[in-house]
Parts: sequence; C-alpha cells; structure tokens
Amino acid sequence: MAGFYIFYMAGYVARKSVASTKCAECSQQLLQGENDPSPAAASLTAAVDRGGLLYPSVKLNELVTTLENTFTHCFSVTEVKPDSIMDLVSFLQLRKLTLVGCPDHSMSLTNKIIKFYVLTRLHFHVKAQNSKRNAKQERMKLLKLRRVL
Repeated sequence: MAGFYIFYMAGYVARKSVASTKCAECSQQLLQGENDPSPAAASLTAAVDRGGLLYPSVKLNELVTTLENTFTHCFSVTEVKPDSIMDLVSFLQLRKLTLVGCPDHSMSLTNKIIKFYVLTRLHFHVKAQNSKRNAKQERMKLLKLRRVL
C-alpha cells in the first residue's frame, strides 16, 4: 500500500524538479515515457488523475522510495530534534541512492531532489507531531477543568 503513496509523492517531486531543471535530458529522465507501461504502484495516481498529474520515471521512484524508507526508519529510531537532518543524512549515507538525470547533472539534480524531499517530508512530519501534542495538551486542559467543576 505504501508503494502507491510513494509513487504519488514521487510525481510531486517530479513536478517540482522538472519546473526548476533547464536540461531537457534531465527532465526526460524524471518522467515516465509516454509509451512506457505503468507500474502497479501507479494505480492510485491514475485513479485520482484528472489530466494534470505527472508520472515519475522508474529511477526517480526508486530514489523517492529509498528516501521515504530511510526517513521512516530514521524517525522510528530517533526523535525529531534540532539536528535531525544530520541524523537523516547519516542514515542516507548508509544507503545506495539511485542517481537521476543526465551524466553532467545527475549529482547536482539528485542532491536537489534529496534536499527538496527531506525538507518537505520533515515539515509535514513536524506539523503532524505538533498537532498531536497540541491535541493532547487540549485534552489535559479539559480534564483539569472537568475536575475543578
């Protein structure tokens, strides 16, 4: 099930990366070819597509899958703290990452994708944690008021 969501997120990464990439070959390598068969993981994207979603290439999907799995593993082992990005970078150094893009730009494009994905994913992870913490504080506040009345 996670593969469907990761494929969808990889499409979002593809959209943002294509918009900022000037190299035509790099842009082609970010997207699935028109004649390429869609993988099974594309079924969620196809179900919600109204004509505007991008389908990532196999390489980009592999990279985003590795990033997501590493992110999930890292933050299941460690808590979010000010230097969490460094923890994640340490975890990423242990993984073999798929390079995306033409030979001239593959390193810089892959690094740009990693930076974008990690910052975006960390933003939403922290937002969810803050929401849970605030809900818990609100429950505790209501319990305290309940005891007083």
